[in-house]
Amino acid sequence: VNLDALGMTSAKRQKKRSPNAIVAVADGIKIKKRALDSFLKERTQGKVSDFDKLLPKQKKVLVGEYILPRLFAKRARAEIPRKEQDIILSKVWVGKATATSKVSDETLKKLYEKIRSDALAKNPLSAFPPFEKIKPSLKAKVVEQRLVNQLLQSAPVTVAPEVKDGIVGHVGMLPVTKQEAEEAARYVTKGKAGWDALSAKDKERLLKMLAPSMLMVNAARNNLEESEIDGALANIWMRKKLPQIEVSEKEITQRYKKLEKLSKKKLPPLEKISESLKLQIAKEKLSEKLLKNVKITLK
Repeated sequence: VNLDALGMTSAKRQKKRSPNAIVAVADGIKIKKRALDSFLKERTQGKVSDFDKLLPKQKKVLVGEYILPRLFAKRARAEIPRKEQDIILSKVWVGKATATSKVSDETLKKLYEKIRSDALAKNPLSAFPPFEKIKPSLKAKVVEQRLVNQLLQSAPVTVAPEVKDGIVGHVGMLPVTKQEAEEAARYVTKGKAGWDALSAKDKERLLKMLAPSMLMVNAARNNLEESEIDGALANIWMRKKLPQIEVSEKEITQRYKKLEKLSKKKLPPLEKISESLKLQIAKEKLSEKLLKNVKITLK
């Protein structure tokens, strides 16, 4: 999908529409003019910012490009297991919080020395990376622990006196299902005992073990924007799908030659960018496949 290839020819004048007007429907999703104006401006680097100035064919191409991330996300939500989605979104939320949080070098160096000493105690001959190299991951670790501590303060763990409607207890307001507790119990005991075989004390310990991840996932899903969730899931789904799409050496070579003609600068040798070209072509094929069955209606 390439809007540039169509040429930016202005359409005939029509009555100016409100930014809140629904100007297209794609895959059942109503799209406002405001959203497509903004996307068009970004897509053309500010050269065109009025969706209504495009010709019908150009409009459909733009709508297709605009809706693609949602199509990827829709497939991701359907195909990626819920637990894997939860892990992805928790990481995104921690990453977002890390970017806006301050952690002193003193705190990070203390953590670094502790992790380093623990690693060397286990294996004195192991090579440990320098502080600056792992500083970002150390910061993320500190921020994540801060978030967990904050969430745990307002989320007491309670074990239900009896299983009711499949719920064995709560982490704050979040219910813990019998299935979740059973899986966790089997994992912790290496298959030797299920939830019902645990003592009251062990049941409470187990729920406390589940609490951090449950709270982090709930916070991530509640605090991330829908577009952030879609983007994160879509990226993971594409990483899984792109390697499965067949791209021939001929296609890669043809793409390279095409870029050579269009580029004002000399390109790196084909062998150096072959893999990135392959992924680019694979993404285009995947996009075309998804858009093939999507009905786009212009208003």
